[in-house]
Amino acid sequence: GKERGTGLGVLITKEFITRHGGEMHIKTAPGEGTVFTLVFPDASTD
Repeated sequence: GKERGTGLGVLITKEFITRHGGEMHIKTAPGEGTVFTLVFPDASTD
């Protein structure tokens, strides 16, 4: 069945990624699913 949550995990994840210079993109297709894309900065540039 479908699990429903509060979305708090998504909020926390987005905040964590943003604070570390990354990006989070979410694309939802009704009836098909959701794609999460997480983009992190290159660690070798530090």
